[in-house]
Amino acid sequence: MLVCLFFQFPWKSARKVLAICGVFGFWFLFQTWQQTQASQNLVDSVERVRILPDTIKVNGDSLSFRGKAEGLTFQVYYKLQSEEEKEHFQALTDLHEIELEGKLSEPEGQRNFGGFDYQAYLKTQGIYQTLTIKSIQSLKKVSSWDIGENLSALRRRAVVWIKTHFPDPMRNYMTGLLLGHLDTDFEEMNELYSSLGIIHLFAFVGYAGGLFHGCL
Repeated sequence: MLVCLFFQFPWKSARKVLAICGVFGFWFLFQTWQQTQASQNLVDSVERVRILPDTIKVNGDSLSFRGKAEGLTFQVYYKLQSEEEKEHFQALTDLHEIELEGKLSEPEGQRNFGGFDYQAYLKTQGIYQTLTIKSIQSLKKVSSWDIGENLSALRRRAVVWIKTHFPDPMRNYMTGLLLGHLDTDFEEMNELYSSLGIIHLFAFVGYAGGLFHGCL
C-alpha cells in the first residue's frame, strides 16, 4: 500500500501523508501505553481526589463524577447528605479537591449475555477502579496547570450557565448539542428526542464527549 502511495502521488504529498499517519500512530501507541500503565499500577486507597467538574452528575441524592488522584482517574460515587450539599455540587464549576474516606473497588462487569459491560466501557476511558465515598472531610478550591482539568472546568461553567439561564427543554438541547453534556435531565426526556428523530445527534456528541475525557 505504501509503495502504491509513492507511485500515485508526488513525493512531497506522500511525505505529508506519512507524517500525518506517523503522528496519529504515535498518539495511538502513547494512549495504549498509558492505559497499560494505569491498569498495572492500581492503588489500595486514596485520601484526596481532584474533581473533573464537567463530569458531575446529580440524580436525586446520588452524586457521581470522575476524579484524579496519584496519576489515575476514578469513577466516584457519593450519597448526598442534605439538600444544601446537593445544591452546592449542582452549582460547582471550579476545580476542587476532596479529602475523603472511601472504598475502592473494581467496576462491575457484564452481568448477563448481551448485557452492558460497564467495566469494559470504563476501561476505554482509562478508568480501572471505582471509588465510593463514605464521608467527606473537606472540599477546597484548587488551581491547576493541567490543560485537560482547566478545559473540564470551563466546560462545566458553560453547562451551569446554560442550565441557569434557559428553560427546559431548550437547555438540554444546548448542553447536549453544543457541549456534548448528557445528564439525568436528558435521560428523562429521551423518549421526546426519539420521537423528534434527533436522538442520533445526541448519541454522536455524547460519543465525542467520551473521546474528550478519554484523552485527558
